[in-house]
Amino acid sequence: MSAVRLGDHAKLIRGITFKPVDKCDPSDEGAVVCMRTKNVQVTLDASDLIAVPSSLVKNPEKMLSAGDILVSSANSWNLVGKCCQVPILQYPSTAGGFISILRPKTKKLKSSYLYRWFSSDVVQRKLRSFANQTTNISNLDHRRTLEIQIPLPSPTEQNRIARILDAADALRAKRREALGQLDSLTKSIFLDMFGDPGTNPMGWKRKPLGEVIRVRSGDGLVSKDMAPDGKFPVYGGNGISGHHDSFMFEEPTIVLGRVGVYCGAVHLTRPRAWVTDNALYVHKFIQPVDTIYLVAALKMANLNQYAGRSAQPLISGNRIYPVEIFIPPVELQHRFAIVVEFVEQQKASQRAHLAELDALFASLQSRAFRGDL
Repeated sequence: MSAVRLGDHAKLIRGITFKPVDKCDPSDEGAVVCMRTKNVQVTLDASDLIAVPSSLVKNPEKMLSAGDILVSSANSWNLVGKCCQVPILQYPSTAGGFISILRPKTKKLKSSYLYRWFSSDVVQRKLRSFANQTTNISNLDHRRTLEIQIPLPSPTEQNRIARILDAADALRAKRREALGQLDSLTKSIFLDMFGDPGTNPMGWKRKPLGEVIRVRSGDGLVSKDMAPDGKFPVYGGNGISGHHDSFMFEEPTIVLGRVGVYCGAVHLTRPRAWVTDNALYVHKFIQPVDTIYLVAALKMANLNQYAGRSAQPLISGNRIYPVEIFIPPVELQHRFAIVVEFVEQQKASQRAHLAELDALFASLQSRAFRGDL
């Protein structure tokens, strides 16, 4: 399969710049929706849209069309080059200054094929490798991006490759959707069995956390000496954050994100794990309570709202001990735990299937762009 310079068949168009005072409501007359980096997800996320007056879009090329590829061109290093394809939109739209629009400029390059090639792992790594770094922001190098060599089979072959990859990706999307539904199922089960914690419709006895558990910080336990190739997981505020060669917890332990953006996040560790100084862990139960039930109750309590906010959000035992939770009969807590464990088994099965589909997609992607598909 022959390869050509990307810039010979595609162009990168920088998004518009505007001031915060320029923003308007998407429903205003003459408004144009302006896509931002937060809209560039696996697919275009249109759940949070802003708009600007159409007078700010002075170049008609900056208006989006179905099939265009939105590229995150100014972002943290690991997100530079992240892209999604624009579907058919029911409103006029453009792209903001931190986004570039990638668009075919000849009939020899199909947009669906271009998207699949540009979003491939190999190309994404290459884009990040020559991103320009300024402070905490990396910028897409337009010139070097357009110099990349893209395999260019016939338009008919491009369409065939895109259809195969689209079908494989659709399977992955369905599996991710199933996982998302299972994630929300536990909350639904909790509300069905125990009611809304805010209104307590079933009149359960409440107790402050300080009368139920005691927590400790992982400060000084494991922070700088985490071994990436260690056997046992290390938990921080956002779940597993490293590995260690030994373990401090023999049994599953409840861990709470202590500081920063994941402050208040709740995790249940695997057996044999460590915890970092970014987390608190439950080291003592003052009264009998089912561990799985308590994890769900802590999530429902939204502990982040009780954080101190000096430099950044921070929770501690003293801040969360006054927070009250339901204390239903232990037998009912156990019934809830049995159902949740079954849901977790289904999630593990779905994750395994998703991993297989990810491997299949990666293999198809690799073969497609070296001419073996």
